[in-house]
Amino acid sequence: MGTVLKVMIHKLLDENNISMRELGRRTDIRTATLHELANHKRQNIHFEHLNRIADALGITDVRKIITFDEIATHSLKQTGMKIEIPVTCTHECKRFLIHSPIHLHNDLMKTVR
Repeated sequence: MGTVLKVMIHKLLDENNISMRELGRRTDIRTATLHELANHKRQNIHFEHLNRIADALGITDVRKIITFDEIATHSLKQTGMKIEIPVTCTHECKRFLIHSPIHLHNDLMKTVR
């Protein structure tokens, strides 16, 4: 198990009824950077970006901006391929995994149920 830090840009945009472009304008952060943060494609997260987002949206609790998700890493029996599945995956994600044609280890299925 490991953890992944995620910036919850999409949730913040929905809660504040603003676009990515508007958040970029308010924070002076490039829209491309915000997209990378929102889609968890960015390796480095700058504290200054978090501060600007908090200031622009009037947020005083950093937990409204970031979250830590636990990741379960397991190997598939037949292929040896490693997969990572967020333990906090959605109901649809769990349903897909349970009914998937890929046969996963029993311990992995216990993790996502």
